Amino acid sequence: VSTQSTWGSAHCLDPSVELLPRSSMSGKVFLLLTFLAHANGQGISLSFLLSIITGQVQQQLPDLTRELRADVPTSYGLCSSNNPPLPCYNTGDYLYYHHESWLWKAFARWITGLNTLNLTNAVFKTVANPVNPAVKVVSAEIAGYFEKLPLSLYIGECFTFDQCSILWDNTYGCCGTNKHFDVTEFLSCQSTYPYFSVANLSPNPNPIVKLDKFEITEQIIGVNVPVTDITDSVSSAVQTAVADVMKQPIINMNGTTVTIVQYVNSYVHSYLSSLPLDCNG
Repeated sequence: VSTQSTWGSAHCLDPSVELLPRSSMSGKVFLLLTFLAHANGQGISLSFLLSIITGQVQQQLPDLTRELRADVPTSYGLCSSNNPPLPCYNTGDYLYYHHESWLWKAFARWITGLNTLNLTNAVFKTVANPVNPAVKVVSAEIAGYFEKLPLSLYIGECFTFDQCSILWDNTYGCCGTNKHFDVTEFLSCQSTYPYFSVANLSPNPNPIVKLDKFEITEQIIGVNVPVTDITDSVSSAVQTAVADVMKQPIINMNGTTVTIVQYVNSYVHSYLSSLPLDCNG
């Protein structure tokens, strides 16, 4: 049985594929008339469109949560060690490893519970480009939390000839419950389909992930292990995993696997049709 999860597989998205349900044809006509009312000589105002997108995506958060829970791996890290819950995304290495000769050894194999995520909020707005503040970009902010994130963590004490014995080895010493995250992806805008694409912020990271502080709650007696080094390393790994969720095609809609950006583009296209988008509006 393979332990490798690939975050879904990429497909070319046909702009005619309708991913988000419309309540009725009259609702579409109403929105179209509203867009036209806010249109200027160069097309539909971006700022107005983003307020519509925010409302629509917020309504879809329960469906998006179900899609993500079904597609993201349960575990993340060194999947060949200590039987992580499957599916597991194999990083090929420990999330943390340090051996202080004749003193202590600590390693974090994998973290599980990624599929307990819940999306709670989404906001789309224009902001200054973090790299070039003179240029505006679209900020797509998605917030949520993990119900639980158990970490497979070993702590050992080392003695004469550097032989180590287990102090504890479990999945309940870290990393807590209800851990909140906030992901911000910066998007470039263009007037025609596909309207949004991931902005190039090199060398800055995109997306940016913020995560609640991780803490080791199990007491470590007898050795001076730098617990913050462990939690910082594991937190960084989870931030990487969350960022991958934003970038990879993991939303399965009508048999087509798409990214969050493609998901939004399809929605915008279904309502704008051939109308241009004013990225400066």
